[in-house]
Amino acid sequence: MSVTVGLALLVIAVVLIAGNTVERRRRLQRLAERDYNWYRSEHPELITEDGVKCSNCGSSRIHVRHLMQRTFLRKHFCSQCGTTLYYSHE
Repeated sequence: MSVTVGLALLVIAVVLIAGNTVERRRRLQRLAERDYNWYRSEHPELITEDGVKCSNCGSSRIHVRHLMQRTFLRKHFCSQCGTTLYYSHE
């Protein structure tokens, strides 16, 4: 009985870990697709000689933050309104 319960718990743990890994990979792929080229194609009027402008408020105060957690992605966001514009690889 205890071997069967132990085996069942092991199988459940493996399924949960695999499910989280797959979901995390999908999420990272979606973020990586929203890169500078995507932003430029979606908002060509907001790319100027001076740089990038926010699609929400029009501010040119764009900051970069590392996402951490082994994603190796940086988030480019508007420091005025907080809108995330796009992501780039480290």
